[in-house]
Amino acid sequence: MAQKNYFRHSSRKDIERFGYHNWRYIGENIAAGDETAAKVFTRWRKSSGHAKNMHNKNFTEIGIGRAYNKSSKYGWYWTTTFGDR
Repeated sequence: MAQKNYFRHSSRKDIERFGYHNWRYIGENIAAGDETAAKVFTRWRKSSGHAKNMHNKNFTEIGIGRAYNKSSKYGWYWTTTFGDR
């Protein structure tokens, strides 16, 4: 997202393209603009949809990404992908 200057959720196809296959459950939280993990986590925790992902007992695996591009709209980009295989 940072490199290509966009902000949207990944499709299931994108998640598989990056190497996560044979999943039973999948979810994703994204954020942009916040520099610190603490700020992002606080926003996700206060959002019912994001908090639901973080507390979903079906998810047993997690992947976390952070990227920065000073030329992009938001600068900082965060993604957390939740899954279970």
